[in-house]
Amino acid sequence: VERVVGMVAKDQYTFEVRRERAYPPPGLLSADFVTDAVWWDLPDEIVRHKITDTGVLARATFGVVNLCVALVPATAMCDARDVQGAVRFLRSESGDECAGARMYLYDTCPKGVGLAPKAYESLESLWERALKTVSECPCATGCPSCTQAGGA
Repeated sequence: VERVVGMVAKDQYTFEVRRERAYPPPGLLSADFVTDAVWWDLPDEIVRHKITDTGVLARATFGVVNLCVALVPATAMCDARDVQGAVRFLRSESGDECAGARMYLYDTCPKGVGLAPKAYESLESLWERALKTVSECPCATGCPSCTQAGGA
């Protein structure tokens, strides 16, 4: 989930700061928008038994989401900026350990324009294409090329 917390306007030639503004301005509530999303949970056996380092889990999960976001436009026939992804790590009942990860693909247009249902309809093939992309990459740990880090 992206959250804008402010902006800085600079002179285009000198880069001198002209003004700064925090969002939301004092006295106003932040704005949220309702949209459509598709999500899936990482299986418990992967989270608890295969990946013991939470840092590795976080990097791998964000890599999967980035790659899926990059692959959706090919099936949904949309611009790469029309879909974004997010990750939410689920906590155990005691709250001291990670109990899972939920990955989201969401439509960036308020109220959605039907991209999430298209992603849902092709979710299995999306996962297969993501696995194929990562499997065919010569890197050992998920480079920016195969995980689309910073891309979409």
